[in-house]
Amino acid sequence: MNNPIATYRLQFHKDFTFKDLLGLIPYLHDLGVGTIYASPVFKSTEGSTHGYDGVDPNQIDPEIGTLEELKSISNTMKELGMGWLQDIVPNHMAFHSENPWLTDLLEKGKQSLYSSYFDIAWNSRLFQGKLMVPFLGSDLNEILEQEAIGVEYDGRRFVLKYEDATYPLSPESYLLVLDSDICQGTQALQQIVSQIRQINEIEDSAVFSSRWDELLAQLASLRKGEAEGTMIEACLNKLNADKDSLRKVIDRQSYVLCNWQKTESQINFRRFFTINGLICLNIQNPEVFAKYHHLTKALVQEGVFQGLRIDHIDGLFDPADYMTKIRELAGNDTFVVVEKILERAEDLPKDWPIQGTTGYEFLAWVNNLMTDTTRKKTFTDFYRQLTGMDETLEDQLMAKKSSILYDHMGGELDNLLHLFVELDLVEKEVIEKLGSDTFRKVIGSFLIHCPVYRYYGNSLPFSPNEGAALAQILNVIKEKQPELLEGISEFEKVLLERTGYGDPEYNARVLQFYQRCMQFTGPLMAKGGKIRSCTPTTGLWAIMMWAILPKTSD
Repeated sequence: MNNPIATYRLQFHKDFTFKDLLGLIPYLHDLGVGTIYASPVFKSTEGSTHGYDGVDPNQIDPEIGTLEELKSISNTMKELGMGWLQDIVPNHMAFHSENPWLTDLLEKGKQSLYSSYFDIAWNSRLFQGKLMVPFLGSDLNEILEQEAIGVEYDGRRFVLKYEDATYPLSPESYLLVLDSDICQGTQALQQIVSQIRQINEIEDSAVFSSRWDELLAQLASLRKGEAEGTMIEACLNKLNADKDSLRKVIDRQSYVLCNWQKTESQINFRRFFTINGLICLNIQNPEVFAKYHHLTKALVQEGVFQGLRIDHIDGLFDPADYMTKIRELAGNDTFVVVEKILERAEDLPKDWPIQGTTGYEFLAWVNNLMTDTTRKKTFTDFYRQLTGMDETLEDQLMAKKSSILYDHMGGELDNLLHLFVELDLVEKEVIEKLGSDTFRKVIGSFLIHCPVYRYYGNSLPFSPNEGAALAQILNVIKEKQPELLEGISEFEKVLLERTGYGDPEYNARVLQFYQRCMQFTGPLMAKGGKIRSCTPTTGLWAIMMWAILPKTSD
């Protein structure tokens, strides 16, 4: 197995490409670097400076180079005894019009071959089963009044154009564009309209997609004709000039355009933390796993990648299962680590078939070596005097996590409550007696008081250690929020008592809910754990450094 003793992290983007790396390899080798640790190299949004907003995991980002260049660099490095550790991002992709899987989903809705690829609550009451697209700067009605949105033809399909973003029209809404008196004068366009009606009757997703792609090719060919092209433009002009007709087209889509701030209270897809522009994947789905890792697998098997770094492992539905699949994909000789923040008393699950984490915990210990703990009281007193706060760090953390959840992730919490109720985990009479809001608060407190990024149990009953940890969380909530005592007691029965009765069907429902909860404890810890900030100035930082650094005599 490749053992990357000395790694060098590289951040690829349009201004630092494979060609730039090629010239640095001799220098890095002379430094003693044995392994290149690369940021994501697969296609991301145009102009991305980091690559974590991927749009195609099976294509090398053309802004940084080609597959042939990557393989050539790999050969050069192998001759020098150097390896390559590649960062991959299985949790999410960019919610962007450059994402072909997402574009196909927006266009075809549930009939898209990619409808199961993204973590979307299709059965959500919110927006009647339509995916929300939260990127408008204001309410849709205001956008329409400002004439800031319209239908265009992008060279292949009709799209809604808003600022720099484009969203494809659904097949059925093409009839609202083309089925007008303007297009009656050409038989070719009338045939297109007739075909659209026939295609919209097809139920099989694969056949539907194939037929629709064929029609788009026909339409593109027709539009090149002078007469047909002029008629299509006239249809678009007529539609965009009529706000009622345009609104009718917008309402006919399989998605709902809305203000970006909507997601702070309502949401029907999982995102990375609170970033609307990153939509999460159902990587636990075998088809999605295979499709997403197709090129990664090939490059590992060809020896281009000797190691993998898995980004945001805690966001996945079942991290343990994912790691098992990754090991099967990569083989036993591939060095695999995960991006994972371990709390002080937390250990990485021992049954994960990986080499470890990327080393945040090691960095924390190194930082502690450079911290003068004898100045703790001086700094604490200064901090309290400066901020006027004397809350403990624990109280501040709980308050910040609560703010993130209730002020910015209320939609995610509502979704968990709906799942809890729909899975029938407690008797309906109990929910009616205590009120659904009680269980919303219980679930919220459970997420907030989780002391680590997440737990990893994927079978019931839980292991003794995990069961004890969950019991401790619930006991803390009982102590701090006695008004929730009855609700917490019922919640405890769900997680820790009834799961021991041996009812496989009930346990499966509990586990589904529990693993879903664990996908949201991490974002709270990550966002809530950030230090409260004030705007620093040079003078302020100078005072702070004076307060904590060892004093020397003049």
